[in-house]
Amino acid sequence: AIFGIVSRAGIFCAQYLGCKSMKGVRNAFRVKLIFCIVFSIIGILVFALAGEPLIELFLKGNSDDVDPLLTMQNGMQYLQIMLIGMIPFAIIQAYSGTLRETGETLLPMKAGIVAVVVNLSLNALLIYGYFGLPALGVRGAAIATTVSRFVELIIVVVYAHKNTKKHPYMMGFYKDFKVPGILVFHIFVKGTPLMLNEFLWSLGVTTLLQCYSIRGLSVVAAMNIS
Repeated sequence: AIFGIVSRAGIFCAQYLGCKSMKGVRNAFRVKLIFCIVFSIIGILVFALAGEPLIELFLKGNSDDVDPLLTMQNGMQYLQIMLIGMIPFAIIQAYSGTLRETGETLLPMKAGIVAVVVNLSLNALLIYGYFGLPALGVRGAAIATTVSRFVELIIVVVYAHKNTKKHPYMMGFYKDFKVPGILVFHIFVKGTPLMLNEFLWSLGVTTLLQCYSIRGLSVVAAMNIS
């Protein structure tokens, strides 16, 4: 849903940039940010309230090598920590998308690379407990991913607001957060088909993974390898 609305609102950002209307770009960016945060909050509520039933959908298969109760516990530990990173993830999508649409393609890529490096490094440190750190296992993996998202967020946001000469639409971005209602309406209405397309595609992929998961551990392993 977030990817879909970012893509649609991004078209408005590019159009306003072509008209050299920084106010238009600023308003479209604000709408994009609002929608991203709203959808992430909805996602947090869904996963917080229905985490166990959703994870249980993937634990229907029979395998002597897997303890369903332990897998559920690990899944919930991972999910609860990952929820912290959903708001930063949403904000990153809004900022990075807007920077790309206004000609700054390199910075979001660099921030993403830094986030991957941070994630990989913290995975090694926190999952296995290297250099005297506690071996946190699944929780360590979730912490690593969440921290990497905050790192990426800081890089993107600080850059965007420090370079207002290059990105003048960032000037006064949070001073007056009012946006025209008609713009919100147009972005939502015109963006809904794309949003639903992205959402249904991701739901389809998830459904396929769920189908494979009930065939047992060997099939899950084969899927991951492939």
